[in-house]
Amino acid sequence: AARKDTAVVLATHDVLGKSLSASEESSLAIALRTRLQMYPESEFFGTSTMRGMIVGRSGKLIGSQYKKHLPLSLEIASKASEYMGAGNGKWKAGFSFDRAPASEVSMFTDVNVTFTPATVRNKDWDNGLVWVESFGRRSLYFPALKTVYDNDTSVLNSFFTMMACVELQKVGERARRQFSGSSSLTNGQLVERVNQFVVDNTIGRFDDRFVVEPDAYFTAADLARGYSWTLRIKLYAPNMKTVMTLSIEAYRLDDLAAQ
Repeated sequence: AARKDTAVVLATHDVLGKSLSASEESSLAIALRTRLQMYPESEFFGTSTMRGMIVGRSGKLIGSQYKKHLPLSLEIASKASEYMGAGNGKWKAGFSFDRAPASEVSMFTDVNVTFTPATVRNKDWDNGLVWVESFGRRSLYFPALKTVYDNDTSVLNSFFTMMACVELQKVGERARRQFSGSSSLTNGQLVERVNQFVVDNTIGRFDDRFVVEPDAYFTAADLARGYSWTLRIKLYAPNMKTVMTLSIEAYRLDDLAAQ
């Protein structure tokens, strides 16, 4: 709540406890989501909690001497580090893990829950739980990386949008530090240079996933005070695709020849 430039990824598995069943993880996800929702993003704009994700399932880490179960949030942390952890801060093209094959689980075996019925998955989705399911006969994958934001139609539902938002918060704070104390710039010059600072610090940053538009301006209150300005950074992000409607249509072979 105190730092808008951070996001939290929680796990249902406790390394000091036993592996949980699917129903136990579902119940724990409800408790964790309720706790996260105590810290809304903005009471002023009415934005509920977005900077949180709950990862279910546990397994044994491949190639590790530690033989007890560990949370699969480690897999996401590893993938995120590889994709977003470059020293220059730029997300690396070709390392995105929002679809196969990068979305497949590669670090774990003996995962505690690999199948849940569709009705259970729907409830888990509403509870904000991220799970894995079968991709092939011997492989698992993350169907979606969903935040705890409670509007499925919003772009804030995506882990990647969440991570971009916390980075933009850092960029905004750097802009404040860069121009705080300035008295030699006119209002117009300040707006122009703040906007350019944001552009310079976000261009090529997010693997071309988003469109970022800075909008520095002075409100009536800013002008009355004389010492403040307002920076709004607009983030245009794609919706996460998670549902496919499938149908099979059968025709006579003669119908094809007649076309």
